[in-house]
Amino acid sequence: MPRINNALQRVDTLGSSEKISYCKIAKDARCDRSTLSRRHRGVQVDVTTKNVRQRKVTPQQEDDLVQYTIGLTERHFPPTREMIKNFVRGLAHVEVSETWVTHFLQRHRDVLSNRWTSPMAADRHAADSWGKCKAYFDLLTHQINKYSVEPRHTYNMDEKGFMAGVIGKQKRVFSKASFKRKHARQSSHDGNREWITLIACADSANVQSNWVSDIDKKKHSVYTTVSPSGWSNDDAGLGWVEQVFNPLTKDKARRKWRLLT
Repeated sequence: MPRINNALQRVDTLGSSEKISYCKIAKDARCDRSTLSRRHRGVQVDVTTKNVRQRKVTPQQEDDLVQYTIGLTERHFPPTREMIKNFVRGLAHVEVSETWVTHFLQRHRDVLSNRWTSPMAADRHAADSWGKCKAYFDLLTHQINKYSVEPRHTYNMDEKGFMAGVIGKQKRVFSKASFKRKHARQSSHDGNREWITLIACADSANVQSNWVSDIDKKKHSVYTTVSPSGWSNDDAGLGWVEQVFNPLTKDKARRKWRLLT
């Protein structure tokens, strides 16, 4: 391509009164005479220009779409492939296929990535900030020091909601930089679903790589309750602390302070 471009530049330097000799210029530049003539007269364009003209979305519109996708990822709303198609419809007023979305992601694979994600509740998204995390750990450290809590008497509990009959994971388009630093890997949802909720608790001595493969009634104790929504609530949480956590950890602590986070 440099040869044909050099020949075109030489043609452009000729004055309007000068006769253009495509044969001579093509021979000097060692390129094809017919190609030089067609390119100069606008009958033929280079491959890059041809591809741009054939695109349904202009390069500027694609850049805008990339930046918009990155912005959504930073706000924990990585779009799905269907959302990308909707964005293009609103941006360029054209319909694009799944194949177009695939090619779009390939063209911008240095900054965008198509990955699986799981939903994050809106209230958790709102609490996800550096300032709130720092305040939490400052308070945690203060309480540990104030009550001289030993590490072996420190417990962590969490709850996990299982959406009945619905698979939570979806494939979404991420900013590659955000995904690499594990930022915004979960997408927001409004939490308007029916759930079965598991409450689990462990200390540092009970960390394991996976949950028990099967429940053995001779080894494992299972405690169940119900709530109107399927979510955990104040009554379920208080009942778990009083009827499960406290009896099972009291003897081990021997009147020393326990910390439950």
